[in-house]
Amino acid sequence: MTDSNINNQEIFNPKRIGGVNLRNSILRAATHEALADQDGKPTQRLHAMYRQLAKGGVGAIITGFISVSPLGKTTFPGMLMLDCDAKVDAFRQLVQTVHEHGAPIIAQLAHCGRHGVAGRDACVNRMTSQHFLRIINDFTAAALRAQHAGFDAVELHVAHGYLLSEILSPRTNRRNDDFGGDPIRRAETICRIIRQVKASAPCLPIWIKFNAQEKKGMNSQTAVEAASLFKDAGVDALEISCGMSSEPFHIIRGDVPYDAICHDVPLYNRLPRALQRALKPLASRALASPLPIRMYNRDAARAIKAAVQLPTILVGGVHDLSEIQEVITSRDVDAVSMCRPLICEPNLVKKYQEQTQTTAKCRACNRCIIGILQRSLRCYHARQSTKDGDGEK
Repeated sequence: MTDSNINNQEIFNPKRIGGVNLRNSILRAATHEALADQDGKPTQRLHAMYRQLAKGGVGAIITGFISVSPLGKTTFPGMLMLDCDAKVDAFRQLVQTVHEHGAPIIAQLAHCGRHGVAGRDACVNRMTSQHFLRIINDFTAAALRAQHAGFDAVELHVAHGYLLSEILSPRTNRRNDDFGGDPIRRAETICRIIRQVKASAPCLPIWIKFNAQEKKGMNSQTAVEAASLFKDAGVDALEISCGMSSEPFHIIRGDVPYDAICHDVPLYNRLPRALQRALKPLASRALASPLPIRMYNRDAARAIKAAVQLPTILVGGVHDLSEIQEVITSRDVDAVSMCRPLICEPNLVKKYQEQTQTTAKCRACNRCIIGILQRSLRCYHARQSTKDGDGEK
């Protein structure tokens, strides 16, 4: 048996991570699809997208972020919401769609904080203690609804500058009370959610996606401290990310699609065309992604896994099969999760497993990430490739 076949066995054999039976080690990372209806329920277009991903071989699907309350919504269109019991049946049908094609599905629960409809009322340093308790209860209730809907696990979104992320980060949390002032108190809100969910649903696996790198915020040391606290509270797995929503191309690295930004981002699309053109060099430099572009959370994920001995998932710049083979066989992490390559090719994992392809077609142009500000998720490169005759039909 060749080394390549051995490596592929490592990747594509089923495994149990964080209380979930995965089909393989390549997961679909949480990606906002903008495919919920006006009430936050999954639409048939979202069913179709998840059906494609499940048939395409992903080890599991982590949903796009699901708001735990009306005030936790994003300002983007089409966000999923699991904020009341009446929506459980709609999500149960989505789970069944995925399970019918053999994939597990994890519900990512989120509150967008001051970056969503709540605005300044959800600023961490302005919130009252009662506000914190309500947030804890909202996450707990949403997790229990996800369990009743049949999800295989829940993932708390503690990354990218959304509410739980800002509560955890020393960059944004300047409080000095029960909910801030040192690493233990900054982690307390998340730990209370974990403990409260586990008290009511001890068999429900809880994953956490959180930052290990931020400008003047979280770093490998503070991430290890937080991960240790999460472990003590009962978390089952960690997904390691980076960056704040105010610096989007630190999170999603690659090209800065300035023309798409001018078309879809409100701050830019109101500017006169001449001013847009004049600002392009400055804006492109200011928004540029740092290096590296590929596998950029690997070092942090390896350090966290080694320190806390919890199942660890790497997200960020995961692209080629050889890179996945290397990071899995080296035991740096237990699994990887992919976002943009699976927007372009929902059946990419199947292609990798059948060895008909070893690199993703995604060019990291990032037009997909800008486009969801105004419309549902799609790959603009794949659409153009099809028109040009070199894409899948």
